[in-house]
Amino acid sequence: MRLSRTPVSLLAAAALVAPTVVPPAIGADTLVEPSSGVAFELRRPAPADDAMTLELAGVGLRKKALIFKVYAFGLYLDPAAAREHLAPFRGRSADELRADPSFYEALAELPGERLCVMRFLRNVGADAMREALDASLDRTVSKDDPARAAFGALWTEKIRKGEEVAIEIAGDGTVTVWRDGRRVGSVQSAPIGLALMLSWVGPEPVSEDIKQGVAERIPDILGGS
Repeated sequence: MRLSRTPVSLLAAAALVAPTVVPPAIGADTLVEPSSGVAFELRRPAPADDAMTLELAGVGLRKKALIFKVYAFGLYLDPAAAREHLAPFRGRSADELRADPSFYEALAELPGERLCVMRFLRNVGADAMREALDASLDRTVSKDDPARAAFGALWTEKIRKGEEVAIEIAGDGTVTVWRDGRRVGSVQSAPIGLALMLSWVGPEPVSEDIKQGVAERIPDILGGS
């Protein structure tokens, strides 16, 4: 399965569709992505450090050709780093954050731990996933950067429906891929981490639904004014 014919055509098609934010269902311990029904824990330990608890910022849905559901997405943050570096946005509502491009810039460049969790709703071939991720790296990573090839080499297995794939972006620039809790491998590259974040929350995201959704719980994480 291919995620898109070309990144450009998908972005152009997405630009023609006005985003609609559907409020997710918030339970005592989970946030449910409404279009898929997939529940994400509000808090979970960092994959490589059980002592660090990450907070869920929000959820969203990635579609293929705006029709087929590919994966439900959840973004987790180090709450201490978020409160420090997103302090200028404290006291704003989720809707106010969604309307502010500077919020998304700050979120993409957040120096603390981030965990980008994809729970797949259909099978995706290794080549298709690798190509889609590689296209996103054009934002900040040169074609001849060795880290780019090393990151691509981590995507050699088909992703199956129901599988969780997580990309951990550490504060030191290390990007680690996890599959159902199994560590696949890492690359040391802050530009790759930034490019991946921009693919979800940048000016031309792969999914406007994800970009809008990850602002949902930021006010809760930052606390009051």
